[in-house]
Amino acid sequence: MKLAGLFATLIGLAILVYLVLANGGAAIETAIASAGFGILWVIAAHFPQSLASSLG
Repeated sequence: MKLAGLFATLIGLAILVYLVLANGGAAIETAIASAGFGILWVIAAHFPQSLASSLG
């Protein structure tokens, strides 16, 4: 199972790198900056759900 997790992580990182290169770092930075503090609320709301899922 650890091999599958490592493989999935590598695939995810490859997709991330491709998307950043395809869209440009400046465009991504602008999108995140325009979201403002709202993105922090989304992360904060997602944390309890992720924690509960990891605990089973």
